[in-house]
Amino acid sequence: MRKLITTADHLKAYSRGEISSRDAINGIGASGYRELLEVMCECGVPLPRGNGQEREVAAEVEDVVPLLKRQLDLVAERP
Repeated sequence: MRKLITTADHLKAYSRGEISSRDAINGIGASGYRELLEVMCECGVPLPRGNGQEREVAAEVEDVVPLLKRQLDLVAERP
């Protein structure tokens, strides 16, 4: 794997499942998983697919649903 330098490098690598969420959080200087997801959504980077770890995936979904709802509310408010 090539060296990850930019925020975009880290986000894309996490999206593709090449690095862990912890590595992505540390790589972009985020305060935690929620901020990582917010940055991914703001940058239009797809969320990663599960890798067979159902509990981790369920926790990620639980964390991201409020973010997605908030984004949908913002879109609905636009004229």
